[in-house]
Amino acid sequence: MFDDYNFLPAKIENALEVGCGPYTNMRLIQNACHPAHIYLSDPLIRTYVKFRMTFVNDMYRKAACFLDDHPTEKLPFADDYFDLVAMINVLDHVQDAEACMRSIIRVTRPGGIIIIGQDLTNEDDLARQPDGLQIGHPITLDEKWFQPHLEKRFDSILNKVLPKESGWAPEWHYGTLIYAGKKRLRA
Repeated sequence: MFDDYNFLPAKIENALEVGCGPYTNMRLIQNACHPAHIYLSDPLIRTYVKFRMTFVNDMYRKAACFLDDHPTEKLPFADDYFDLVAMINVLDHVQDAEACMRSIIRVTRPGGIIIIGQDLTNEDDLARQPDGLQIGHPITLDEKWFQPHLEKRFDSILNKVLPKESGWAPEWHYGTLIYAGKKRLRA
């Protein structure tokens, strides 16, 4: 859905994926772009690294990545450090989506690329969700929520909303945001 990440440069220095889970999207990104240093960040990363036959486990055993277990709201990295920051279906699992966006924008260097994929929910979708679903996915966002964060700081490379049929859970989400943008040198 991200056009096979063909918009990425062939090589970069530092890449971060937040909320990476055990399989990560970095495994797909590496088909188009080869970061010298990969950082995989997830509050559960110390658990995921123990799962055999996962990308995180494989990369860690090869000493091919750095692990970070901080929540996205509190990333410990320097400002303007990463050439690439990816966040796929993370914001519906966090405590503070605004803080997460500020955090990933802060650590993306000017000229760096941010990649966001996020299931989108409106009021009709929310009404169709089964009881208890919000426990694991407490935040619901629509595409308008992202606009002030992205339009102010990034030049769009890829910006589309997939129809519900193409998403992970079409019965609960009206679409999926697919976004890639290059951070402007100045806001």
